[in-house]
Amino acid sequence: MKLGKYVILKDKQFYTVDMRLIGNAVEVTRELANTYNLLHIRDRDLDRGIIKNLDIYDKLTYYINVQVEIHRELQGLEKLLEFQVRLVAIPGIASKYSLYKAIMIDRYDQLVDNIRDVIVSDPALVDGLLSKYRVMALGFRDRRVFLAIDM
Repeated sequence: MKLGKYVILKDKQFYTVDMRLIGNAVEVTRELANTYNLLHIRDRDLDRGIIKNLDIYDKLTYYINVQVEIHRELQGLEKLLEFQVRLVAIPGIASKYSLYKAIMIDRYDQLVDNIRDVIVSDPALVDGLLSKYRVMALGFRDRRVFLAIDM
């Protein structure tokens, strides 16, 4: 099983889920790349409608695979794709599913046909997804999933 790490990006710094400072995003990524295969990022600037961390994403993807939750569709999201950043769709917000490589769901009816990678935080959903999707477990570990994302 591969491992991922969930972080929050704000002002070029990484934070934990409860907003405790981890450190400079690039420096922390260098260290995390020794243990993790993927960074799962919630970018607070993107949440506010500002695409301003392109320089950070360019550096991060040099060390590790990166995927970013998109909680607000913006013009210019395609720029993130140029740096090999995977976009994660949030049901009810995403409209151009062709941009996205993964989707976060909490119910089966939120699945989208053209997205193969599914992120779930409820272990009860795993069994129903394994036959058709590449499952990523957010906040729990299950040896059957493709990747477990530590919070």
